[in-house]
Amino acid sequence: MCYCQRVTKAQVLAAMAAGARDLAAIKAGTGACRQGRCRELSPRGG
Repeated sequence: MCYCQRVTKAQVLAAMAAGARDLAAIKAGTGACRQGRCRELSPRGG
């Protein structure tokens, strides 16, 4: 789900199962969205 940090859907779901209830908590728990390069690194293209 986060291509720049290689965070998977499973990791996001695990963070939610561990108590993350908003985007800020998911980011903190997984390390997602730190570089802001997901769009350019996405296999779907930017």
